[in-house]
Amino acid sequence: MIMSNNKHWTVEEIAVLVMKNREAALRGLAAITKLQTQDERAEKHTKHKNRLGFSKRHGTRGTILAQKYSSGIQLTDEEIQEVHEIAYCYREQLSIIANKTVSSNQSNAVKGTSDIMTQNAT
Repeated sequence: MIMSNNKHWTVEEIAVLVMKNREAALRGLAAITKLQTQDERAEKHTKHKNRLGFSKRHGTRGTILAQKYSSGIQLTDEEIQEVHEIAYCYREQLSIIANKTVSSNQSNAVKGTSDIMTQNAT
């Protein structure tokens, strides 16, 4: 499935996509990781309350899983299940990324992440 820039993705559509499509869930996690601040990515946990990226609950594990994926490291079946579950929790941020609809204060953080979600997600 190719996510077109002309289509408006609903939160519900993103939710279904990340629960059913492994690649979409992995790319979604990578996109959320890009929303983390540089120091959060480096330390692999959430430090700032900016409503972008991972919450404290998923900061460490989400970052580790996304980095493994981005590095080409094979994830276990259990890790893939975690990826689906974590990506589902961020379906609202992922729909914003997919639709490139952000407020002015979020635009710099989201810049560059929409291409992750709009690539072929088969």
